[in-house]
Amino acid sequence: MTWSADLTRELTSATYEITVVGALGPVLRAAMQPLVATASGPCTTLRTALSRRGDLADLLAALDARGLDVTHVAVRPAAHPHRTAAPAAEPAAHPPLTPSG
Repeated sequence: MTWSADLTRELTSATYEITVVGALGPVLRAAMQPLVATASGPCTTLRTALSRRGDLADLLAALDARGLDVTHVAVRPAAHPHRTAAPAAEPAAHPPLTPSG
């Protein structure tokens, strides 16, 4: 599976939220650490900080290799170190993520 270049552009420190279909069992949760997994209805949202070029592509490839269907990817910029930021509001709906190629 090839993902759009927009998802793998140069990264600055940011938190990524990746929604996958289904629940993750304890073995898969342990394998995916340090990601934080939160189940919500039929989906699970994974959150992690990424800061290197290629990390997002590597993570998406690892999820795909484990048979997880990614439905949404969102980026939450890292807070400025001298400011406190309110938590970002959750989106009302997750539009589908379409792989290219």
